[in-house]
Formats: sequence, structure tokens, C-alpha cells
Amino acid sequence: MPSVVSRPQMPGSIETSDPSHGKPPTGDGWAHEVKWDSYRGQAHRRNRSVKISTRRGNDWSKTFALVAEALSWPRAEDAIVDGEVVALTGGLPDLRKLRRQLGEPSPDIVYQVFDLLWHDGEDLRSEHYVVRRNRLREPIDKGGAQLQ
Repeated sequence: MPSVVSRPQMPGSIETSDPSHGKPPTGDGWAHEVKWDSYRGQAHRRNRSVKISTRRGNDWSKTFALVAEALSWPRAEDAIVDGEVVALTGGLPDLRKLRRQLGEPSPDIVYQVFDLLWHDGEDLRSEHYVVRRNRLREPIDKGGAQLQ
């Protein structure tokens, strides 16, 4: 009788690291991201359904509906990505604008995705950050205006 391989269950939430401020370290083995004036958001995609959660676990999928809609089309059955929701004015982050436009659809609000934590049944947290970062193009189709 053939064996059935069960797929690992995608976690409901993943604790992420808090950003450090200051001068980034130098040398091999270090990677860093720009800290935007933004809201941190972890996006979970299951079967075309997307939930965007804050670090405190609040569901902001309706608040950032266009971002959630753009994330519903990645090339993945399921995925968890980490990033920041940013409002842009002239290509620069604008936190006041983001706060003013909460809940309003706006092409100026984008999701800066920087980490892939889970992809199609594979928990990637044990992988080096640079490997996870490079794998982002696998599940994410950045053709949508809401993803950067």
C-alpha cells in the first residue's frame, strides 16, 4: 500500500523579531532592511484567502483590503510573509498619510515584503534570512501595484 505523505500544518501565527535601530553591523553574515515609517504586518495566505495581522494579532485584512487582494494571487498554495504596510508620497514613506487613509483603498499604500517564513508546507524559519529573502520571488507575484 502506498504511503501518504501528510503536509505540515501551517501555523496560525509566527513570532517575528523586532527591528533594532542604529548603525547596522558590517562584514559577512549580516543582512539588514530599511525601517519604514509604517505598520508591521504578517500576511498569511491559505487557498487564496489572505489575512494580514499586526504584531499584536489584530486582523487588518479589511483595513488594507487592496494589499490583501494583491496577496491573494501569489504563486503558492499557502504562504506566510512578513513586511510593512507603507503609504508613499513621492516615493517616500508618509506615516501621517498612512494613518489618515486607514481603511480607505489607496494605490499609495503598498506592502514592503521582506521575509518568507512559510511556503507550501515548508517552514523556512530555520533557513538563513538571506535564503528566505531570495526565495520571496517564488510565491510572490510583484506585478500588483500593492506589493513592492
